[in-house]
Amino acid sequence: MFTVSAKMPPPLRIVMLALALIGMIWSQQARAETPLGIATGFDGIRWKSDAALRAEMEAYAAAGATWFRTDLNWSVVQPDTARRYDWRPFDRMVDAAQAAGLKVLPVVSFAPRWQWKDGRYSAPVDPKAYAKFLNMAVRRYAPRGITAWEVWNEPNLKGFWPNPDPVAYTRLLKAAYPAIKQADRNATVIAGGLSPVPRTDFFGEIDHYSAVDFVRGIYAHGGGKSFDALGFHPYSYPHQPSETVSWSGWTMMTGPIRDLMVQNGDADKKIWLTEFGAPTHGSDTAVTEQEQADMIRDAMRLLAAQDWAGPVFWYGYADRGTGDDNPEDWFGLVTQSGRAKPALQAYREAAGAP
Repeated sequence: MFTVSAKMPPPLRIVMLALALIGMIWSQQARAETPLGIATGFDGIRWKSDAALRAEMEAYAAAGATWFRTDLNWSVVQPDTARRYDWRPFDRMVDAAQAAGLKVLPVVSFAPRWQWKDGRYSAPVDPKAYAKFLNMAVRRYAPRGITAWEVWNEPNLKGFWPNPDPVAYTRLLKAAYPAIKQADRNATVIAGGLSPVPRTDFFGEIDHYSAVDFVRGIYAHGGGKSFDALGFHPYSYPHQPSETVSWSGWTMMTGPIRDLMVQNGDADKKIWLTEFGAPTHGSDTAVTEQEQADMIRDAMRLLAAQDWAGPVFWYGYADRGTGDDNPEDWFGLVTQSGRAKPALQAYREAAGAP
């Protein structure tokens, strides 16, 4: 760290100030190379007051985040086939995020009831209807500075895409890509962030679909030309990213997932880590608060050496609850009461926040 003292001779003081300025520039360049964001579920902040929502976004920015990822929930905006669209819930998110200086990454998921198959929640029965909705969304938000779009969340998990199927998802991706580009030719289209599932499980219907096989299926069915970047969720807990474990999302991402992209001519495309994190309580695989902080430092150190690394979205900012048996309550950089965990400082350092 450079310290400039008034007692220094003027020439030396100028040199020290110049070195400090160079250091600041290098710090900002390093920050720009791997932008950091916060990923937060739509329902987690949807019901906050305007003031609370602004405060939340300002907290993200104060931590050093430059991106904010959340759901653009199709079923909320267009609950029926009428020509009425209620954009107000997402407008609030965009307004609050942009007031705090954050870029917004919408992940467009959740088919409305009129797009369900046989009256059960499902993937959209008509990809063209999804594409039409996306086109309208891009036309609305591109003029407001939204430049990237994620096509669904974890489509290889039953909870987000019942009976996950890379063929069906590729059809959706092929419909979505031209619809987005027609509205904004410079938009970045991200293939929906995959859960790091190591194998495909069958329980009557498919419950989880192997992430590696899912990416292989997208390429095999001609989806390679329908995305600009691949979304992935490289959760590795309780292991650190640098620990090589076959089922670790990080190992999967840097090994077979990246290999598939290179083999299919997509070496120049980036992987956006649209969710990454670890719970500090709530399950046998939870980590300690210090291990959570170490995970941020380990991940950013590894990504600094990879030219394919896109933005990294930490999931999430604040703990959602205090349940002893629910790890989803414990992913935050701060506790539900607002106490900063060590991970907040690690995040700030990684982001180059002052």
